[in-house]
Amino acid sequence: MTGRSRVVLVAFLANLVFVTATSAEPIVKYSVTGEPGNWLLDFSVTNTLGVEGLNIYFFGVQLPERDVFASPTDWSSHILEWRNAFYGGSSTLYNNNWTTRTNDPGPDIDMGATLSGFAARVRSMEEPTSVPWFAIAYGNGARYEGSDHFWLPEAPGFEGVASPTPEPAAVLLTATGFAIYLRRRYASAT
Repeated sequence: MTGRSRVVLVAFLANLVFVTATSAEPIVKYSVTGEPGNWLLDFSVTNTLGVEGLNIYFFGVQLPERDVFASPTDWSSHILEWRNAFYGGSSTLYNNNWTTRTNDPGPDIDMGATLSGFAARVRSMEEPTSVPWFAIAYGNGARYEGSDHFWLPEAPGFEGVASPTPEPAAVLLTATGFAIYLRRRYASAT
């Protein structure tokens, strides 16, 4: 690999990291294991809101059916269905939900932290390639000043669509293929 190819590859990878890191809404990813008819999706949520004390306490996804398999420690899945329409969000019916709040504050996802272990089963024959999600944060006196949310600045809600996290081998294969492409392109140009 030539010096120019390395610079382009590093710039490409750095751009991917920067674009992800500057997002204000939470980052939601999931891994998929299993087989057709019995997929296990394990979601992770990263608090990228950038406001100290504004922590994520409520998270949910829309899947073909409700089948919560596991919850992070001290999170519960007692809310069977949830819609954000009343609070200014979409009317999507989220049927796999987790929260830390029953009556008292719990182990919320703090600013900059990532929590995984939100697991649900999917019985479809096709592996899920995208999953609608929502997350709601709260903080005593902390306010979210962005305009990309629903509900209140003191309790901002976010909705999005998650894609599966690529396996590390797939990322390496993609980067290697990109490097080979750049090398051949650069070699043919000289």
